[in-house]
Amino acid sequence: MRLEFWAWNVIADRDLIINPRYHRLELYGTSAFRTNQGLMIYTRPMSLGNLLSFSKNASIDESLAENIANISVKPEHFEVKVFCDEIPLKIHSIQPIEEFTGEENAAITGYILQTDFPPKKKDKPYVIIRVKAENTEKNEKGENLFFFENKDYK
Repeated sequence: MRLEFWAWNVIADRDLIINPRYHRLELYGTSAFRTNQGLMIYTRPMSLGNLLSFSKNASIDESLAENIANISVKPEHFEVKVFCDEIPLKIHSIQPIEEFTGEENAAITGYILQTDFPPKKKDKPYVIIRVKAENTEKNEKGENLFFFENKDYK
């Protein structure tokens, strides 16, 4: 089993150090867009602990388990923080959303977060958004990055 660290829209216009910090929780599909009230950020946490529990309990091959196990993090066990260039952003709302997986009657839970606007930067036309999450049920942590380019920064 391997975990993957994901970063989206990476802008490599200068030297860049990425220091991923995570334990058994992957965050996929992270995306952000601006609204009149702030940012909307989508992310989908996927629990390695849920996958391993499923394959152990079902006594099936792990590769098969990956296709049929619900590896979502339940809303009551999902904790999240958002940082913009390492400065915390206030989260105003966290909404679970069911994402269709292609399997009959199957879905995986993602989350839409509404945050404050990131602070404006004068030295670059983007900010780096870091989403840090925890699955409190399995004591798993994960994070990812999204490079947010905003026309207001140019």
